[in-house]
Amino acid sequence: MDETGISTTTNKPPKVLSIKGKKQVGVIASAERGQLTTMTGCCYAAGSFLPPFLIFARKKMQSRLLDGAPLGTQGTCTPNGWTPGEVFLAWLHFFVEYTRPNADKKVLLLLDNHESHKYYPALEYASSSWGIINQYDVARLLSPAFLKSSVAINAVHGFERPGIWPVNKHVFGEEHFEPADVIVGRSDMNISRVSIHSLQTIEIPDTAAEASSTPLPSHLQEKILTVDPPGEMIPRPDKPTKERLI
Repeated sequence: MDETGISTTTNKPPKVLSIKGKKQVGVIASAERGQLTTMTGCCYAAGSFLPPFLIFARKKMQSRLLDGAPLGTQGTCTPNGWTPGEVFLAWLHFFVEYTRPNADKKVLLLLDNHESHKYYPALEYASSSWGIINQYDVARLLSPAFLKSSVAINAVHGFERPGIWPVNKHVFGEEHFEPADVIVGRSDMNISRVSIHSLQTIEIPDTAAEASSTPLPSHLQEKILTVDPPGEMIPRPDKPTKERLI
C-alpha cells in the first residue's frame, strides 16, 4: 500500500529559446498552482490490484468527482488533499471490504513509516480485524516448517559435510587452518614432549677436558636427549619499548 500525489497542472517546465550566453532568461509561468489529489493504491503479490482510493482537496465530496474512474473507486475530501489518520482509517475499511480477511484467510499489509499509518484508532481497528501473533501461535506456526525441514537428506548432510560420518579428514584444506598459524608462530614446528621419568640426575664435569677424558656410561648416553632451548622452539615476541616523554 502506498500513496501518490496527482496535480492538475503540468510539472514539466516548458522549453524556452534565448540568446546563447545569456545568464538571465525570462519565462512566463502559469499563475494556476493546481490542486493536489492523492491516490492510495494497493496490490497483491499474486499480481492483482485494489481499486483506487482518491483524496480530493476540497470540503464536500461530490459523485461527479469519480466520473470515469475505475470500477469500485471510492473517494473522500480533506482541506489540503493529504492523507491524515482519519482518512487512513477510512481506507482500512475500504481495504477490509475488498479483501475480507478472516481466521482462515489472513492478509499481511505492508506500510511505510508515515505518521498517518500510526493513527491509534486505525491500529485498534486493524487489531480487531486481524489476529496478533503471540506465544500461543508459535507451536502452530512451527509445525508445517518442521515437517518440511525434517527430511533424511538434511540429517545426512549435517554429518557428511563436516566429515563426521563418513569420516573424512580431507574435508578441511590447509587454507582453513591458516588463521591458527598466526597464534602458533610456525606451522611446521614440532615440539617434543620429554617424559619426566626418562630423565636422571647426571653430574656434568666442570671443564671440557674432564668431560672428554671421562666418558659417560652407555645406559646414560642413550637417555640424553637434545632439546632446543624454549626460545628457539617458540620465538618470543618482541616487547614494544615505551618512549619516555621528557
